[in-house]
Amino acid sequence: MWTIAVVLSFVAMFDGIAQKTSYQISIDDNDKHLWFVLPWKDGKAVAILTGPPLAGPSVWTYVLELSSDGVPTRVTRISTIGISSFFWMSDAAISGDKLFILSGLQASAYARLLILDLESGDFWSEGFEFVNAQFLVNDQTERVIIFSSTNYIELDSNGDMVFNREYDLVSLSIDPSLSLPSWQQPISIVRDTMKGFVAFKSFQNSAGELESFLHHLDQDGDVLKSLRLKNFRVDAIQTDSDGLYLVGKHISNYAFSNNTYDLLVLKLRWDFTVEWSRVYFAEEFEYNTSTIVLSPSQKELILSYSTYGAFPVIFARLTRDGEIKSQTGYPLYQPLLELFFDNSLLMGTNLNFDSLGNTFPQVIISKTDTLGQIENCPTYVTCLQEEEVSYQDYEFVTVTSEIVETYEVEDENFVLDTTQFETREFCEFPGAPAADFFPGDTILCSGDSLHVFSQGALISNGNQWHLTGPGVDTFIVGSSSFRWYFQEVGIYMLKHVIWSLGCASEFSSSIEVLAPLSVSIQHSSKPQCTPPIGMTLHSNRPLTNLTWSTGDTTAAINILQGGHYSVTATDGYCDATDSIDVVFVSETLGGQPPLELPPDTTVCRQHLPYMLSPQSSFTDSFLVNGRLHVNSPAALSRPGDYEVVALIEGCAFPDTFRLDTSACHVKVYFPNAFSPNGDGINDVYRPLAGDDAEMLELWIFDRWGGLRHHGEAAKIEWDGRGAPPGTYV
Repeated sequence: MWTIAVVLSFVAMFDGIAQKTSYQISIDDNDKHLWFVLPWKDGKAVAILTGPPLAGPSVWTYVLELSSDGVPTRVTRISTIGISSFFWMSDAAISGDKLFILSGLQASAYARLLILDLESGDFWSEGFEFVNAQFLVNDQTERVIIFSSTNYIELDSNGDMVFNREYDLVSLSIDPSLSLPSWQQPISIVRDTMKGFVAFKSFQNSAGELESFLHHLDQDGDVLKSLRLKNFRVDAIQTDSDGLYLVGKHISNYAFSNNTYDLLVLKLRWDFTVEWSRVYFAEEFEYNTSTIVLSPSQKELILSYSTYGAFPVIFARLTRDGEIKSQTGYPLYQPLLELFFDNSLLMGTNLNFDSLGNTFPQVIISKTDTLGQIENCPTYVTCLQEEEVSYQDYEFVTVTSEIVETYEVEDENFVLDTTQFETREFCEFPGAPAADFFPGDTILCSGDSLHVFSQGALISNGNQWHLTGPGVDTFIVGSSSFRWYFQEVGIYMLKHVIWSLGCASEFSSSIEVLAPLSVSIQHSSKPQCTPPIGMTLHSNRPLTNLTWSTGDTTAAINILQGGHYSVTATDGYCDATDSIDVVFVSETLGGQPPLELPPDTTVCRQHLPYMLSPQSSFTDSFLVNGRLHVNSPAALSRPGDYEVVALIEGCAFPDTFRLDTSACHVKVYFPNAFSPNGDGINDVYRPLAGDDAEMLELWIFDRWGGLRHHGEAAKIEWDGRGAPPGTYV
């Protein structure tokens, strides 16, 4: 089923002519191919499509007649019997109410002219042997003038051949074998103001160069003058009262354009001398095809210029001298272009596209109003420019011709019927492409890569990335994404420019590249002796998140046992890690005590100093109350608590030893008599004791309590002087 959508506009006035209705039609049938869209009378249009039949080897041709508001009024289906005669469409035109279709078989010199009366539905055809031709219909006589690769043929109103004139192109070094439909550019013929004809033929010569030939013919096809134009493929021609306009593809070798090909417009006088020449160009808008027409009031030229891909059409109004007055853009993909006499634009395409740049088969036909607008459908801003140039790359040549034998081929049997279509509203195009990309402004870490993507680049006519920064100034062209590895620290700027319909739009973002994040685990510089110990993470920038291998998320943690510990941290942009192996000396002792001391001890005071000998299986160095003893005991001279430390691999393993003392029991002998008679025997009295006792004081009293002697230390003894014999205490 074919689906057609209609969008209507309102009537206005422009250039003294009623503005025709605008519309947009979609035929959602992948089996149909649009060949031509042709303006008709009163704003009506005709579309010619081909498609497969329901059965059999033939190809059906569909002639779709559209009213001025885009409603299909009749669809004529033409089929052949036993042969696919419409495989290749060469040309089509409307004269009055008659539709002329020139078609042929693939890779064959066989061609057929079909004539359909659009009012009555009458139909007839004639077959001929020529290739790659276009024609002109004389509106007064309804004679058809066909100009092919090498021939000028005139048919009468019944399609019968009047004469066939063949041109000698050998002297021009033109190889007729190059004139194949697969690459050959159109041949065209128009009427001049003197009721003669102007025909042109464009081709690519054996050297791969573009060339065109322009022939001024009289009504019998004799060549009055021929012009050879180099590096120029003429695509359309428009006659004027004082000359003609040529538009087409021109090799761009100008500083003002970065395209390979641009649009060239030549204004020629009738003697084929160049009056002026202008190049029309737009940034990243490579030339595809163009048309030109003179407005009915002859006040302005109407120029259409298309490129390849999405958003391809610029529709411009020019002064008679070629200066741009206004312009509008359209989204139809690789369009067919025609102009109505009221200056409205008729367009058709076989492809549509989505926002990702994917194309898919879809026949779309659009008609603008006289201001270039389509009701309820978007048009776009364009940036077509023009520069006056000097075109001198042409020469006059001589072309001879002669009448050759008239020939034609047998006719085919054709069947005509009609069919119907359903319609629906349609206007489904992506929005104008934007240069923005994701992500935008960003901060990276040195050594990281950035990958950004712009969806707008997928449907733009061209795009460019430009990265500047420390040691970088680079361009990447034609990619929808941009990737870069950043090594140098600093601020970068990434600018993305896209071009659509010749207009540039840009989007920029800054990229800050940071120095690598550095983190280190800080801990005591002393040997790790016994748990716990504290570890703290230090960094060269504030951190937003960190995680230890223990699961802790704070900057400082306590370690309770030896092992491998790591931490991962980030400042939100860069990541860093650090790790440490923790070994506690206490965990290397194999469960044995680092220090062995005797039990707390009590000794007699008279036995001081006490000799303390700490023991360890791992060291012979000890501290006793801070004094180092190596392979020697410590002499303890007084009671108290002593701190004893075993020094093992730089670690101190402390313990406490307590020493107590006691007066203990001392044997003292007190003599019970002495004889102070001076005979040297027992002359003095004193207590007798060993070395464990120290004599402090001696008090002696008589029986009545009187003090007879008090002695201290060295004078403790009593000599009994003056004391009578007796008993004393």
